[in-house]
Amino acid sequence: MAQPQLYKKITLTSYDTIRYRDDLPEGYGSASPFSMGLNALVTRNIAGLVQSLCLQGQWREHDLEEYSKVGRVPDGSMMLNIAVRAAIDRCTNLTSFSWKLNIKLMSTVYAALVSLNNLESFHLRFPSTRTPQPQTMVPALPNLREFTMTDYDPLCHPDDLSTMFFHATKLESVKLHFSPRMRSVAEPSVQLHNFFRRNVAAHRTVKLKRIELYNCFSIASPELTHIFLPDKLEDVTMINSFGLGSDFASSSATHFIDQTWAHEHMAEKDHSMLKSMRGDKINHLVCKDLMMMPVLEKIYFVNPNCKKACDAYGPSPTPSLNSSFDIATPIGPPLELKRQTPRVPPFAMTPTEALRDSLIDVLCTSHGASLKHLIIPSRLPLSNYSMTKLIRSCPNLTQLSFAPEEINPEVFRHVIPFASKLKAMRLTAPDGPGKDGAEKRKKFLDFEARGDHEYYMNLELSGAFGNPMGMTHLRYIGLGQKVWETGSLQQEVRTVQDDEGNEMEQQIFTRKVKPLGWDDVADIEIWKLDTTDLV
Repeated sequence: MAQPQLYKKITLTSYDTIRYRDDLPEGYGSASPFSMGLNALVTRNIAGLVQSLCLQGQWREHDLEEYSKVGRVPDGSMMLNIAVRAAIDRCTNLTSFSWKLNIKLMSTVYAALVSLNNLESFHLRFPSTRTPQPQTMVPALPNLREFTMTDYDPLCHPDDLSTMFFHATKLESVKLHFSPRMRSVAEPSVQLHNFFRRNVAAHRTVKLKRIELYNCFSIASPELTHIFLPDKLEDVTMINSFGLGSDFASSSATHFIDQTWAHEHMAEKDHSMLKSMRGDKINHLVCKDLMMMPVLEKIYFVNPNCKKACDAYGPSPTPSLNSSFDIATPIGPPLELKRQTPRVPPFAMTPTEALRDSLIDVLCTSHGASLKHLIIPSRLPLSNYSMTKLIRSCPNLTQLSFAPEEINPEVFRHVIPFASKLKAMRLTAPDGPGKDGAEKRKKFLDFEARGDHEYYMNLELSGAFGNPMGMTHLRYIGLGQKVWETGSLQQEVRTVQDDEGNEMEQQIFTRKVKPLGWDDVADIEIWKLDTTDLV
């Protein structure tokens, strides 16, 4: 009974070095686990149980440059493709296939994929090496619903995908990840029109529900607007692509190519089904588009790769002895939302503050009632006023990530209960410009380095400074690189002594707080999607 579940999903990983376990190499007395896994699919009666097959890792190729000079494919690569072809021929019930190896997928394997009647998901990785390789025509896969392509570089591996896109009439999700080399050297070698040229010629529409573009550096193709149906899109992701406007971090070398997309605004089209939007760039043009869009449920303005960025800053500094922060600040009068007027005259606002206020105004007025997930980048730190306005205008938020200009416990104590559905909140280090931004970041890192967070969180969440029922919904709390999980609210009866020494029973609320690692919150969107990498 367990055998069908055991072989339902198989992932084989190849390593370019020999790994050891207990002083013995993996595969001792036989071959590598990767090769033996392929052998089991070919020779044993388990292939019919496999529904998902993933081949990933590094495959060592010998004398690749020498073979490429004479126009030949290395024998090791060809033999691997033949072995994979034999394995796929036996996996007749395969619905998902992922090729994540660092070598090229040959037509031998494509011929096997064509024979799969139930193949719905296909992940294709291209090699990162710049050696000449034969051009391959990706065949028709009519039942395909999800397609992912990574590390595509047409000058290195110019495979033709137009036939596959033309016949994939059931396609719903497309992820196109291009090599970052083209944008870094300002090389517009990608032509999006070539991917869908057969659809354009036949006037066949593409009904996608989800599209993701990474590192796209290409000239705009207006003819594509006639084959795409934007009213079907539900999820859009644009990472390091189409750098429009002065607020974007696009170099002068890529400016003119990116400007060809200036007239292709999403807001000018019908996106009535759009529910989620994710990107790494934001400016006043983006705010204007958000204002004209239908209501969105999930908006992610991601930061640079969180783990890499934090490693670059080095370890957190030791806490400052002159820090004036005191989490045990007594409760003051109820916090009231100020009138919707600027805190400072417009001429005194910095460009960052003006962009931040524009974004908050759009989110509150156009998407406040529907917004559930929100990531605001750390380069736009929120003031206490902006945070209060955002939380009180978005009552349906369940996940929220932002960078505060300062951490004021009294403000958080009064504002968080208004987000009655908030389950996960993450505070990131502010990364504003100038000397003032550096000082705010240092104060945040000083506070993050303190070791008494769990103690004070337990007091805050259990109601030591106010009504505990206002924060029972909050489960995950993130502070910089630290994460905590809060338990359920429990009521205990403890025996205490009064001033006269008499014992008496007192009912108190307790709530345990335990630290977590990043792997424990890997499936929560405000951590999972806050990256520029392919997810």
